[in-house]
Amino acid sequence: YMSYDEYIKIYDKCFACIGPLAIERYGLNQSSPLKVREYIALGKPVIFGYDDFPLSGIISPNFCRLSNIEFDWADEIRSFYGRLNVMEPYDKNIISLIDSRAVEFNRYEFIRAIT
Repeated sequence: YMSYDEYIKIYDKCFACIGPLAIERYGLNQSSPLKVREYIALGKPVIFGYDDFPLSGIISPNFCRLSNIEFDWADEIRSFYGRLNVMEPYDKNIISLIDSRAVEFNRYEFIRAIT
């Protein structure tokens, strides 16, 4: 177990963070991992290899979307890393897509609309 302060010290040293890769091994194409939301909320660039529904279709210089099919991603990751000379802050619209309050409000509105 690691305290939040210990975790943040390590996290602050990271230039980019890695989400799940090659989830097709488990028959999956989509995922919505909490750790990727945390990376985005803390402003880190993210490397991931799956479809993340709230982020589908969103283009951000801070995203390195890899194919869900496992192969050698090294060149794509190097290219992404090379483009991150200057970290761009996340657009507020992207943050709102992962904000649990906004997600739950949208879920509530959807359920209300169909009942």
